[in-house]
Amino acid sequence: MRYGKGSGTLGENLSFGKSRGDEHMTALWIDDGVADRGHRRAIMSKEYFKVGIAYCSHKSVYEGMVAIAYATDFEIN
Repeated sequence: MRYGKGSGTLGENLSFGKSRGDEHMTALWIDDGVADRGHRRAIMSKEYFKVGIAYCSHKSVYEGMVAIAYATDFEIN
C-alpha cells in the first residue's frame, strides 16, 4: 500500500531462517512439510505477472526473512 496497489489475484510467500536468497527459494520450492505445496503453487501460478521481493534480518531467532508479494497487476502511486 505504501508504494502502490495490487489488483487481480494477490498472494505472498514468506521464508524464515535461511541466510542466502537461493536457500530461501529452494525451501519455498521444495515446500517440505506443507501438504498442499502452496508456496510452489504461488511461484508457478500463471495468474501472477508482477512480483516484489524483500529480504531483511530477523530480530528474533531467525537468521533472515524473505517476503515475496505476487499480483496480477500493480499500479504505482
